[in-house]
Amino acid sequence: MSGLFKVPFFEDEIFTSYLSRIARANGRASSYSFCTDLGLDIHAINRGEEVAIENFARLLRVPSEDLVARALKLDENGNAVFDGGVFGKNTLRKTKPGTCPECLAEDESDLKRMPGTRKYQRVSWLFADVSACVRHSCQLVEIDGFLDHRRMDFQLMLDFQEGRVSAAPVRRSATPFEVFVCDRLAGRKTHGDFLDSFSLSAAMSLCTLFGIAAEYGKHTTRRSLDDVQIAVASNRGFRILEQGEAGICGTLNELAAQDKSINTRGGASLYGRLYRRLLDSYPGEEFDRIRSIIRHHTLANVPLLPGSDVFGRIEESPWRTVSDIASKSEVATSVVYKLLEARGHRLTKYDAVPENVANSITNELTGMVDGKEACAVLGTTPTIFWKLVCSGFIPVNGFDLASDAYTPVRRYPRAGLLRLRRSLIDRANSPVQAAMLSVSAASRLTKVSAVEILNHMLGGELGRVAYQETPVLLDSLLVLPREVVRAAYNVDGLTAEETAAKLSVNRHSVLWLRAQGHIQATRIGGARHEAYIFGEDEIAIFNARFVSVTKLEKETSVNQVEIRRRMKVLNVVSAFPARSPIYAFLHRRDAQMLIGEEVRIRPRDHLAVLSPSSAEEIAPNSNLDLRYRSPRQ
Repeated sequence: MSGLFKVPFFEDEIFTSYLSRIARANGRASSYSFCTDLGLDIHAINRGEEVAIENFARLLRVPSEDLVARALKLDENGNAVFDGGVFGKNTLRKTKPGTCPECLAEDESDLKRMPGTRKYQRVSWLFADVSACVRHSCQLVEIDGFLDHRRMDFQLMLDFQEGRVSAAPVRRSATPFEVFVCDRLAGRKTHGDFLDSFSLSAAMSLCTLFGIAAEYGKHTTRRSLDDVQIAVASNRGFRILEQGEAGICGTLNELAAQDKSINTRGGASLYGRLYRRLLDSYPGEEFDRIRSIIRHHTLANVPLLPGSDVFGRIEESPWRTVSDIASKSEVATSVVYKLLEARGHRLTKYDAVPENVANSITNELTGMVDGKEACAVLGTTPTIFWKLVCSGFIPVNGFDLASDAYTPVRRYPRAGLLRLRRSLIDRANSPVQAAMLSVSAASRLTKVSAVEILNHMLGGELGRVAYQETPVLLDSLLVLPREVVRAAYNVDGLTAEETAAKLSVNRHSVLWLRAQGHIQATRIGGARHEAYIFGEDEIAIFNARFVSVTKLEKETSVNQVEIRRRMKVLNVVSAFPARSPIYAFLHRRDAQMLIGEEVRIRPRDHLAVLSPSSAEEIAPNSNLDLRYRSPRQ
């Protein structure tokens, strides 16, 4: 047996308190004098050196494991190491240790204990984050002014405090965070798998970090807060971490949303001091786990570009900015914004979209052309092209037609233009005919718009369509005007131009004939574009009664000069008044007389006409040449 008196070592007692009680039990006023008498290094013991504590345990003849486990150790940075965790300098009470008056009163009332050694220091009283007694729901009383170098001697602190505390203790329930700390110090893990998986030191640091950021803003520093505010923040952080990863991710979203305009190049701009402290001040695997959670959450929810930094450089990112899409597509950013909106993609405040959406938009824009290029691809003039766009033939991005303060350049899908061109050319599978006209010419002739003709063509309403290569598509497509009229107006007949060609007159003559009622026609076209369709039966009736001089020439091979000469000789007048614009029409009966009558011309009077009876008076052997000769002959 050693000659030293022993006292019980309580489960929630710190080693230095036990040493102080041992010294009093053995008649020493302080642990310093007690260790000096035994030849022990009190400073090494207070620093928590394992060898010094083992020497003490050997003299006391008690196991050293429990003593070493509940001894505060100081590392080279001045941090406290306790129960396998490293506690920062701000974690422990240094100059103002706390006590619970009611706990000390209970200790003193326990008569089983040796007088002078009944009171002991609880481990939880050393932590600055615990300011209330969990058991008695009262505020801890700080021992202020005890600045002796032997401040780790608990019995000396009690002697200093005696007589200084007279007021009743302040009642205050311990916060959930304080309860958590006390439970962990007592070895109890009942606060969720996530939080209980961390050491106490790491859990306390994380609660404070997340609590300060969530409660007071991501740019708030610990130094700017007082003890009460830190206690509030620590309790807020405990509630966050108690929810596990869901609580962390929710807090990260709140922090990222605090700034209206934000730089997304790194975690520091997103999460402020929380990120910087985790990056610079908290090494170790436990904090690596939190860093990994923050990184994965950020990559999945925040549009970060390659080159950004969130606990490591981001080489690949599932997000792309609007500027990146615009640069690859060689368009303005306003075009990308409008197209994203038209396609129903919701933009984040970071002006970025997922990579698959960005690729889709880029491919769509890359395959698009502006109006000038579209005209070249389709082979139309800008005027016709715009009419095709307005008629729905050519797809156009919906965002371009929106009415707003600024409308970007309209763009059209190249593939759609090529498909439209190919479908029109494929319809032109008939041989070229003399009566065919280009779509442009047929449109002017029939007063049917080119767009409507193309629509009839694609709908199969035009039976014969031919193709003849030219630089302009509408000049290359050939149609029959009669089919266009039939498809557009549901009438059959010839246009004024076709009728004029059939009668061998000009268009104005045909229209005059219609206006005078000599030939019937059906009106087509709108108010601005008046046109008429002439039925073939009406044309045949008119042609049986009248004939133009030009047509008569074609029918008889007698030139117009001779026909007009004969009209003067025989005193044949035009079928219509001379003041009309079409005096060169003859009645069919007059035309037959002009062609069937034998006309003889005197040598010096080519206007003289000899009747058959007069011709008989001329001797058969006369030398007169009765054949007609031109005056030039």
